[in-house]
Amino acid sequence: MLSPEQLQINKIIESFKTDPLILTLSKITKSNLKYPKLNYFPIYHNLNGMVNLRLQKYNEAVLNFKSAIKLKKDFAEAHYNLGLAYFEKGELALSYTNFLKAYEIR
Repeated sequence: MLSPEQLQINKIIESFKTDPLILTLSKITKSNLKYPKLNYFPIYHNLNGMVNLRLQKYNEAVLNFKSAIKLKKDFAEAHYNLGLAYFEKGELALSYTNFLKAYEIR
C-alpha cells in the first residue's frame, strides 16, 4: 500500500504529463504544504526541478536537483537533469560533470 506522499507524487507525475506546467508547479507547492514529508522524497525534488527546468527557471531547477541528490547520492536521473540545467545556464563544466556522474551511476 502506498503512503499518502507516494500517492501525491503519482498525482504530480500525472499532472506533469497532462497539465500546463504552471498548474503542475502549483500542485507541487500545495502538495508540500499538505504533505511536508514530501521533502524526504528525492523524486519530489526531481519532479519540482523538471517543472522548473521546462519553465526555464534554471536557478530554481538547480536547487531542486541538488536537493534530490542530497537525499539520494546515486540518483542518476537527478544528476542528468542537473546537467541539463547547468547546460541551459551555460555552465558547461558543471553540466559535463553531472552528465558523467549520471552515466557512471547507470
